[in-house]
Amino acid sequence: MSSTSNASYEEWKGELPSMPPRSTLYPLKPIGVGTSLVESLTSYITRLAEAHCLFPGILMGKVIAPLVQHNPVYKECWWEMHIGHGRQSYMFNAMHRPAACVVQTLETLTQQHSLRFLTLLTWAETFPTHRFIRQMRAWCPLCLEEQWTTGQVIYEPLLWTIQSVTLCARHQCRLQTRCSHAGCGRELPWLAWSGLPGYCPYCHCWLGTLHPASAETDGVDLCWEHWVTEQLEMLLALAPTVAAPPSHTRIQDVLMHFSRQFHQGSLKACARLLGFPWGTFAGWICDQQFPLLENLLLLCSALGVSLQACLFDEVTTLSFRPSGEMLKPLANKTQPAARHSWESLQTRQRLEAILKNDEEPPPSLREVARRFGAPPGSLRDSHPDLCRAISARYLTFRQERGRVIMQQRCEEVRQAAYQLAEQGKRPTGKNLGKVLAKPGVLRSPHIRKAWKAMLREMESG
Repeated sequence: MSSTSNASYEEWKGELPSMPPRSTLYPLKPIGVGTSLVESLTSYITRLAEAHCLFPGILMGKVIAPLVQHNPVYKECWWEMHIGHGRQSYMFNAMHRPAACVVQTLETLTQQHSLRFLTLLTWAETFPTHRFIRQMRAWCPLCLEEQWTTGQVIYEPLLWTIQSVTLCARHQCRLQTRCSHAGCGRELPWLAWSGLPGYCPYCHCWLGTLHPASAETDGVDLCWEHWVTEQLEMLLALAPTVAAPPSHTRIQDVLMHFSRQFHQGSLKACARLLGFPWGTFAGWICDQQFPLLENLLLLCSALGVSLQACLFDEVTTLSFRPSGEMLKPLANKTQPAARHSWESLQTRQRLEAILKNDEEPPPSLREVARRFGAPPGSLRDSHPDLCRAISARYLTFRQERGRVIMQQRCEEVRQAAYQLAEQGKRPTGKNLGKVLAKPGVLRSPHIRKAWKAMLREMESG
């Protein structure tokens, strides 16, 4: 009888496969990390809250804040997690400790480990924080509209949070800083308690549009703004690859190399050529101060090098072009305006044109001064009559807008009261609060007065 050999079988191990760590919150992936249009952290928080069917204020106050309160490193940032009116939420996108606190907490909760690149924390040891970040929200309406119509995720890039960026290079239009819908016209915080991506948190209207207001070109070189936007886009795209930020002596080394090439080491001659005051220039050289972002951009423009090359290329290989075409905006921006310049006939004509313009909403005096690049007090001292007229028109608009909003809210309360009455319920404050979109309107003395009058009318009827 022939014997058969033993068959060999595949060996199976009874061990369970290793499981990846589970995240507490949905592991929402940030958009555009490593690109020029990387998402901002406030935009990510808003989308994360929406993914959990929560308001951002609840996510920050009920989930993030308790964890921060028990974190020994960031315990003092606990109160800043309660966003309230949201006017301090710009710090979450910046270089401050609240940004680092939120990044660490969200990375733990979502297991997403690239959230620091949604902020400017990479440059915390490089740039001064003064005049770097934009405190209130700015957006390109065409970008939002394009995201909506093409089915993309609606988000707000980190680029829009930088104060020096005023132009969308893609659509060649100004970034908007106020809600353009009639009856609103308010500045918006980066993170609102009940915010949604792409919507005004106050009037809840869509911020995108196919026909934005035309760009203002008076006194502003669009080529300069386009160049600034491109430089900062490159800087944001570079962030994930930066192993060590530039040292504070970097600008000193660049300027010393430039002076040796063009003026045999004469720093004062370099300052005159580049158009900077000697005191400012000496601070960069002698005190090793790093320039503010806007001054650094002007310096790069004057030297004829890109921002990336100025910060990261080998100093000895830099190729300077001090007579480049970017010197024109440098001259416009660095020379301080004369004290009497706002008294000119041209300034008066521009103010009269603003008064005759049917812009909706009408700009405040502060907004007009921002467009001129002038302190509001200087305009008011130079042209008091026109400034009073601008302020009066804006005040009339605010009062009329408040009256319209109050009428709308009174009518909403009236409709809700009759709706409850038809259901056989008494329109008390508790019952009204269940059906009103904004129950808080009942705290208004004017609305409470109208509500009480309505109750008396219904009881007498």
